[in-house]
Amino acid sequence: ETLTMSNYDDDDDDDEEEVGLLSSNALDEEDKNGTYNSKARASGKNGKVEPLEIEPQEIIENISAVEAKNNKRKTNKWEYQRRLVSGCRGAFIFIIISMAMSLWLWSDQTAKVYVGVQKYHDLRVGDIKHWCLDKASSFCTCPNPLTPRHRMNHKTWKEAYYGNVREATMGIDHVDIVFLGDSIIEGWRGLSFGQVNPNKAENTRTFEKLFAKGFGHNADFEGLALGIAGDKTFNLLWRLQNGEIPDSLHPKVFWFLIGTNDFGHDDKPHCSPEVVLMGVLRVIEELRAARPHTLIVVNSIL
Repeated sequence: ETLTMSNYDDDDDDDEEEVGLLSSNALDEEDKNGTYNSKARASGKNGKVEPLEIEPQEIIENISAVEAKNNKRKTNKWEYQRRLVSGCRGAFIFIIISMAMSLWLWSDQTAKVYVGVQKYHDLRVGDIKHWCLDKASSFCTCPNPLTPRHRMNHKTWKEAYYGNVREATMGIDHVDIVFLGDSIIEGWRGLSFGQVNPNKAENTRTFEKLFAKGFGHNADFEGLALGIAGDKTFNLLWRLQNGEIPDSLHPKVFWFLIGTNDFGHDDKPHCSPEVVLMGVLRVIEELRAARPHTLIVVNSIL
């Protein structure tokens, strides 16, 4: 048997070398010329083995070629990933810009409809193009936002409403700010539908710290919170027209938060932003008519 060595291909790590069996004293020594001469003898019958001469420079060049090829593969991989991430980022930015432009166009067109509103008589439901939040839907239970409505059929709404009227009429002599709205505002008094809610106790302490000058508090302003859980814009409108703005109440600021419940909840169809906006504008005009010199602040919908 002769000692044979197959060509080793660095491009494929799974290739195997085929070598003959070397005797135990087989060593490779470097001669004076810098070449590697194998002095190993095969254990077979054919005797001497032809010297295997490999130049060191050739080895270095082969290693460099393999490293260059591997680096090229890594570079191509990272370049592909970079392009993929860049493409995804570009698509995301395009989507955000498109959404922003759509919202701007919608808000600009909607604002133009109400730019000439001077009083509530200028508001017309005929200006509403889409009643449902889902424009493809042809049915949603959205009442006329310009028509005031109570909720006397609710088991405790009447109690909450009468409590608000009592606070507005017989409460604090001087009020700086009157807060109007739904459950968020009512919670500042520690109530829910006119009933004491232990979970709202912390809300009450915070409100009194900021908007109660008496009772040991050093607040800068005196505030009054008039809210009822679940109310919509047209429910607040009814309350304003029926006792929650008595003649004796003259705050410096009306601050109201309303409209969240108009969008609907649970399995009920949702009203469109156009409907909610018109309901909010109707409340503004009611406050302007009642107190033309009072500052009105509209809180963003939460």
